[in-house]
Amino acid sequence: MKPAPSLARTLAVASFVLCALALLLAGGLQLFFSIQTHRALVSAQQRLIAQEAARTVSQFIQDRLNALEAATRLADPDRAAAADQERMLAGLLGLQSAFRQLALLNDEDVLTASASRLPKTALRSLAEGLSPAARADVRRQQRHVSEVYMDAVTFEPLVTLAVPVRD
Repeated sequence: MKPAPSLARTLAVASFVLCALALLLAGGLQLFFSIQTHRALVSAQQRLIAQEAARTVSQFIQDRLNALEAATRLADPDRAAAADQERMLAGLLGLQSAFRQLALLNDEDVLTASASRLPKTALRSLAEGLSPAARADVRRQQRHVSEVYMDAVTFEPLVTLAVPVRD
């Protein structure tokens, strides 16, 4: 027959198991909170990166809108002949490599001049594809920036910028 375990041994084993459980619980909680803190840190870093990218893109678009407005103020395309309008748009295309196509529409939304790095057929779709919101903004003498869309051929992200020609 086997002797019964002593009280000291039972208390020692119980104490060891209790300490082991406490250590496992403390380690598990520490790991959980460490993961949560790391997630929050990564999320904050990603948010900062995204905000900086948004600021960069916003500044880039503002610079392009300013270039368009400056060109319309300096060249006064409403009073220029068609050939001069085309030259102005071509010159702006040469100065601003970010522009792929430029179009000048009159008050009746008829294309009066255009310049493009693309075939002429693509430019026609730019003038015809100008959204009603863009046309309305320009009629109200406001700038317009379209939603980002993907080019059907190159799959590049694009936006359409529209500025009014002010007298």
